[in-house]
Amino acid sequence: MNKLFTRGLILVFGLGVAATFTACHTGEDVPTVVVDNVVIENARTLVVRSNVPATFTVGAQTQANTTEATFNPGVTGTVTVSATGRTSKTIAFDFADGSYLEYEVELESVGTEVDQTEAEAGTTTVDNSGANEEETGVAASMNFDNNQTNTGTLGKYSITVVTPTDINSAIEKIEQTKKVEEPVLALDCKPNGANFASNPIKVNAKVPGSDGYNLACAFKNNGDTPASFERNGDNLTIGIQHFSIWNIVLKADLVSVDTKTVDQVITGDASKGSLSYQSDYGFSTDTQDAFIVKYLKKIFGVTKRSKAFNATFDPVDGTATLKVSQEVKTYKFKSNDKEFSATVYGKITRSLSVEVVEEEAEDVKTHDGGTTSKH
Repeated sequence: MNKLFTRGLILVFGLGVAATFTACHTGEDVPTVVVDNVVIENARTLVVRSNVPATFTVGAQTQANTTEATFNPGVTGTVTVSATGRTSKTIAFDFADGSYLEYEVELESVGTEVDQTEAEAGTTTVDNSGANEEETGVAASMNFDNNQTNTGTLGKYSITVVTPTDINSAIEKIEQTKKVEEPVLALDCKPNGANFASNPIKVNAKVPGSDGYNLACAFKNNGDTPASFERNGDNLTIGIQHFSIWNIVLKADLVSVDTKTVDQVITGDASKGSLSYQSDYGFSTDTQDAFIVKYLKKIFGVTKRSKAFNATFDPVDGTATLKVSQEVKTYKFKSNDKEFSATVYGKITRSLSVEVVEEEAEDVKTHDGGTTSKH
């Protein structure tokens, strides 16, 4: 998982205490205790959403028949989301130095199975028409028009369009290499192991908005290339030698990364023991091409949203000041002549200072019910 810029806000804290003396409005010197880089005592929170009621599993924990599940897991692990008649998805998570992660997954309907004899005779078309096409926006079909014979695994034929959740290159690697080579769609052709090496099957896929992007096709398991790969606008024609999962791979260059810090300062009555603030997380983009947006979601998490949090501390007479600093990065990509960008709301640093208006200043203990997110 991408530690700083995917799927969640990363909050960074240390501990430092400094005492200074300032004058209050009466002109008298009063002690001021400043507590910086507040140590947060957060429970890790993992929120996962699905487009349909599903079963969510993290280790030995399971939540079923819901579209949203919340866990308090270990630092690293995987979450698996599954539903009957649909594809299942597994996502690896890593809280690193954050405390809140959020994911969204799409469980696609599985393509209709067709009897092998009918498919090979051409009397019944093998395609993803119906629910899978409606959900993915991609039309896919197999073309048995050249007397192909299956010399491998036998069984009913089907094709399902899937949005992959596995990540080839984390954003840290992309920043180093300046290259993107990532699956944006996958064609799941079944049964696995059906073999047409001597006479490849032609698979057709129409991917709206893909015209002009640098795309390739590769076998998921080992990166083997298909027998042929042709393009005509948004239409792809792929000659595959065997059935399994074939990835449609986006190739792009990272043109630039612009980094800035956005600060907000919140002050309030320290006797209330709490200050509230808003944190952004996720990403925003300038592209409308659905398959590119899905790629960005896989790398950077959910589209931009905000969440309210509270910084809490032991009440004391005086004024509390909370500074929230967020690192915001804008990535610009180019694939052939197509350009797209993503603005990512990333690492958060917070510091709390409390000006205690009393003659004997006491140490101020602090903690936070705050956040990180991630995607």
